[in-house]
Amino acid sequence: MNFPDTCEVLRPQGSDAYGNDLADFSDPLVIEQKCFHVIQGRQILMPRSADIQQGDRVRIDGETYAADADPIRSPSALKLYMLKLTRLED
Repeated sequence: MNFPDTCEVLRPQGSDAYGNDLADFSDPLVIEQKCFHVIQGRQILMPRSADIQQGDRVRIDGETYAADADPIRSPSALKLYMLKLTRLED
């Protein structure tokens, strides 16, 4: 499958005194990924090799989105991740 769009996965960095991950996006790790923006601002498809985790955010064309749920593995032979999005206000 062709993934014509580029998106940035934003992953929070750091942990608290107990070793728990922090959800602080002030200085996130930025991972560039190929994607297909299927429904503008609502859903993207990514190859299964994409580095995407629960709690990550996605930036597409300057807009930042939160994932509504965990990435869903497509049961099809295409081996995709489907990700539903919610736009975040800056």
